[in-house]
Amino acid sequence: MIKTKIAQQAPKYILTIMEDDMELLEKRRVEVWEVKKQEIVLKGFRKGHVPREHAENAIGYDNLYEDVIREVVIRGIKESGQRVVGVGQASVDMFTKDKPVVVRVEVWLEPAVHVILEGKKLYEGLEVESPDINVEEPEIDAVVQRVRESVATTKTVERESQTGDVVVVDFEGKLEDGSPFRGNKANDYQVIVGSGILLAEFEAQLLGVKAGEVREVKLTFPPTWPAKDLAGKKAVFTTTIKEVKERNLPEVNDELGKQFGVEDLASARAKIRENLSLNKEQQGRAQVEQQLLTGLIRAVPVDPIPQSMIQQQTNILVQNMLEGVGMTLEEYLKKAKVTEEDLINQHQQAAIIDVRSRLILRTIADVENLTATPEEEEAALKMAHETQFKNIEIETLRQQIDRDALALNIRVQKAVNHVREKMVSKVKLQGGPALQQQ
Repeated sequence: MIKTKIAQQAPKYILTIMEDDMELLEKRRVEVWEVKKQEIVLKGFRKGHVPREHAENAIGYDNLYEDVIREVVIRGIKESGQRVVGVGQASVDMFTKDKPVVVRVEVWLEPAVHVILEGKKLYEGLEVESPDINVEEPEIDAVVQRVRESVATTKTVERESQTGDVVVVDFEGKLEDGSPFRGNKANDYQVIVGSGILLAEFEAQLLGVKAGEVREVKLTFPPTWPAKDLAGKKAVFTTTIKEVKERNLPEVNDELGKQFGVEDLASARAKIRENLSLNKEQQGRAQVEQQLLTGLIRAVPVDPIPQSMIQQQTNILVQNMLEGVGMTLEEYLKKAKVTEEDLINQHQQAAIIDVRSRLILRTIADVENLTATPEEEEAALKMAHETQFKNIEIETLRQQIDRDALALNIRVQKAVNHVREKMVSKVKLQGGPALQQQ
């Protein structure tokens, strides 16, 4: 039977584990011996014929039965009831024949989270600013206009280009010192003059051109340009005008409304309003949730977080990033021109926030007794199968998935919902004062 006790030696703890089930210990020693005896070689004995007691004395209990010690440590940590997040060195205090096993293990525990202070639940009554989700007519007009432009027809014209025209060009750019740069060439490139798709400085110099002209288009890349090696630098693009096309947009009428899969323009606008409203609700919910997490981190004290927890979450974030860009670690480091240490440092602050917020939410779930029902776990399992594990049979997934982690995710989301229900929302309506509501 496993017995444990724990003592703090800041920042870690020492967990003492004793296993005094002598029958179980002897059974496991025999099983380990039967496996290892075939490989043991000692002077005076043939391989595989060393007597067990002789091997125990010569090799030592700790070394010969290290698997048994490891199992005792694993069971002890599990049965201790402590939330162990890191394990260090282990030392054996006692491990001899017909005696209990006593092991001391360095462990790091999950930090305490102080969600209640002087009887007050610090996670209730958080203030957030909820975005206005009303859909205005100009927003609907903008969607209609985008659809008009997507189905516009063009025809070649023999005149100077005007705002809204399509100008077809070949260009080749060089920096002020005459050096080329990545992406500096293009053929048959179509520019909608005045659309704002390209740099305004580039589009403005294509106003008033005619087919057959060659222009030196000069510009300065903005300081915020994504390609850092070009940011703030001046360039000249030798630009050949190949064609000027006039765009013809359809009228805003019931015929245009059919582009939205409905019968008329009024129905189209109603459908657009519904979609915009849904998008705003989803975005607003995400914004409120982010504010809540930020508010929780500020409001709820958490004891120092063990480095092992931060490191584990940092590794997860880095791995998710690599999978997102489809690269190995070596490929990414080479392309981004950063070291592995730089990459870890870039993700460490986000990892700390993730760990801290999840600790707080799990503690809230404990305080509020928020549980995951079997039905909720099954629904979450099916969702995971449909979104993340499509290539695995659902029955196989049901056997392999970590049910404790699944349940914890449900409990954490319930904690978020609880905090949301208890928040104070400030909604600022257009043209009016902010309204505060529970």
